[in-house]
Amino acid sequence: GTVHLLPEGVNWQGGAIGDAIAASDELVTELGELDETRMAAVMGQRGVFTDGTTLRSLLDDERRARYEAVVTSLGAPVAAFDTLEPWMTALTLSMLPLMQGGWTPEQGVEKKIDAIFDGREIDAEGLETVEEQADFFDTLPQDVQVTYLMSVVDDFDRIPAMMDTMLTEWKEGDPEGLAALTAQTIGDPVIYKALLVDRNERWSVWIDDRLDEPGTVFMAVGAGHLAGDGSVQEFLTQRGLEVTRIQ
Repeated sequence: GTVHLLPEGVNWQGGAIGDAIAASDELVTELGELDETRMAAVMGQRGVFTDGTTLRSLLDDERRARYEAVVTSLGAPVAAFDTLEPWMTALTLSMLPLMQGGWTPEQGVEKKIDAIFDGREIDAEGLETVEEQADFFDTLPQDVQVTYLMSVVDDFDRIPAMMDTMLTEWKEGDPEGLAALTAQTIGDPVIYKALLVDRNERWSVWIDDRLDEPGTVFMAVGAGHLAGDGSVQEFLTQRGLEVTRIQ
């Protein structure tokens, strides 16, 4: 289970995890070898209104006031994200406090693991494409996207503290605490199902099929996928596979 963004100085690579990385001859992550330019292009294409709709036009007066207060607190004009769809704005706003606090993808687990395997000339395989990941958000009903946006708005000032708590749960290996915090962060059950449960079920099928082939695979996906109801492990168990936690 990974954390996609991390601050500097988080040591997670030792012990059984380090041994497993060294013993593996294949790496599988959510997106595989990531082309960040292509990802930005895809997210931009999927996440921008093309019919003249503006983000704030989707919000009633009370929600608009809460949203504009957050945008203003960033020193940006209230119309700064008007061309972005609600899910894209929610993602952007959720990242900003972390980036300002020194959390970066460069320190994230995937980047570090990918570099280790690249050093062994092993390219990561992806479970999904960038287009598929963007569509998980883009195909959410618009009212659900707005609910997601407002949950980010209402938690905006607490995002750094919430991520610090999530990081502590992850480092201590507390899946129950991590699951509770993930569910709280996502909030809406429709989003939880689309972004976690449905994908976990598909991944469990991939893993089951892959176990029929030779080789040792190190698979690294977001920690939220490995905790709580509808986790990858739960679906693997339903398929008759035994799952053992090593660290």
